[in-house]
Amino acid sequence: MTNANQFPANVFPWLNLRRKQIDVRTPILPRSEQAYATLFSAVDQHTRLIALSFVEYDNGFRYDLQRIGDFCRKRNILFFVDAVQGLGAMPVDVQSAGISFLATSGHKWLLGPCGQGFLYIQRSLLERLAVLPLSWLSFEMPFEFGNYERPMLSSAARFEGGTSNLMGIAALGAALELILQTGVTAISQRILHLTDLLIEGLARRNFIIDGCLEPANRSGIIAFRHPHVPTEHWQARLSENRIIVSLRNNHIRLSPHFYNSETEVQHLLSILDE
Repeated sequence: MTNANQFPANVFPWLNLRRKQIDVRTPILPRSEQAYATLFSAVDQHTRLIALSFVEYDNGFRYDLQRIGDFCRKRNILFFVDAVQGLGAMPVDVQSAGISFLATSGHKWLLGPCGQGFLYIQRSLLERLAVLPLSWLSFEMPFEFGNYERPMLSSAARFEGGTSNLMGIAALGAALELILQTGVTAISQRILHLTDLLIEGLARRNFIIDGCLEPANRSGIIAFRHPHVPTEHWQARLSENRIIVSLRNNHIRLSPHFYNSETEVQHLLSILDE
């Protein structure tokens, strides 16, 4: 089971399973409290895995992972989370939430380079998973080249294929040090403070904000549009003023991080006054 209206990186791999005659269901989840009822009602006794994004890429809707994880745990359903748009900005506890698998890249909120990321696998599941592709580094004592009786690594490192991007790992390690030194809780509070300012300022200027603004569903992403002025106009105005934003589903997407300032937020809002 996966959400049909999320980023394709968490859709295509599951749809590919249909080639193996596996039933893959793709309900469209509303970006609101109704999402949970829609998701849970689509589950039946045959459901084996639910795959969702922690935070939706287009409008920043954040799912309650604990709520979904508890639902899955009671029914012996595996729970996969694409955490790209939330990890580093919002706290995540994989054990408390009962997350079976969590994958993320390092180049979004974690501030690392492209080409690096993480995969968390619940330890109790390691022996249930086939290792494809299998690497010579998937085994203990990798430099005993002539010994083909070596056991496979007991950790999730068995899934790492080939040699590592050492320069990328070093860069991501430095980025993670910054994240951990600052503290994810402090980072999330700072981000939510900045998005509060954006929401208030956008509302005063009659912009329409997409998505659910309930505190439990907020993230670091804000998406908005104007009821009368084309979105492309605002994107161009912001770009002219060296403010980089994304265009998603006819909305401007803003993603302030903890290093951004209130002054920068007010500068952005002042451009929208022009």
